[in-house]
Amino acid sequence: MRKAVIVVFMFSLISLFTACKGKESKTVYAYGESSLTEAFSLEKMAVYQDRVELYFENASFDTISKVFCYDKNFKYLEEAEIDFNKEVLTLKSSNPAKISGIALYVSSDYYFKIRYLDSDQYAVLTYEFVSDIGFEEFGDRKAYYTDEELKKEKEDEQAEYESDRKVFDYLEGNWVSEDGNSRKYFYEENGKFYADVTAYDTETKESITYTMSFENPCFDYDYDSEDADANEKPVRINMICGDSMTSFVLSEDFSCLWDDYEEGIRFYKQ
Repeated sequence: MRKAVIVVFMFSLISLFTACKGKESKTVYAYGESSLTEAFSLEKMAVYQDRVELYFENASFDTISKVFCYDKNFKYLEEAEIDFNKEVLTLKSSNPAKISGIALYVSSDYYFKIRYLDSDQYAVLTYEFVSDIGFEEFGDRKAYYTDEELKKEKEDEQAEYESDRKVFDYLEGNWVSEDGNSRKYFYEENGKFYADVTAYDTETKESITYTMSFENPCFDYDYDSEDADANEKPVRINMICGDSMTSFVLSEDFSCLWDDYEEGIRFYKQ
């Protein structure tokens, strides 16, 4: 009788062990508002020991090219191995429990940044490449970023503006060349920097004036110009002008300016 009880007890332990082994432990995060973008709805995230599963509804895309994983502070963790079937995105990860956000690339010019996945409400921003502009951002930035991050971003933008302004201060004003060409660099109330350029044709004796706009200036102190005089240590200023980069070179005392691509035409500060 005692032997029979022991056998039954051992069989019960084996059955219990087998049942527990077959049942994976997981943590599930279900979201309150699932539709934050027209591209998809996100129902929930299930976190396993070796992977994360994201459950989609009404996804407007059939394939995903790559996914980068991030922690709670949106610090990079890894690029996940992915499997996507329109409804479930599986991310195989070495640190699934740390995944709090992802950058989901549908293509090289269309992707999403999703955050707070390990909570009851995620946030999403959409990025789409637009010709002549670059990537445009869509979504609720106040929901996506923390107050501290938005404050830091504003401070960084102000610091960048002050840095830009310092560069432009050297250019602001009237510049005239010996052959009649002239430039007037100036600020507008919108904070952008412009130049009225007058090109003089010595043969026709006619002038053409047009306006250029500039942004993102930076100094290149290590620039070595072949057009500089022997005693000059010029500084180049690189700026964005429309869709391309343009460069100006200033003499060491900032009294003379010439284009990096137009040899021989020098403009002098008035």
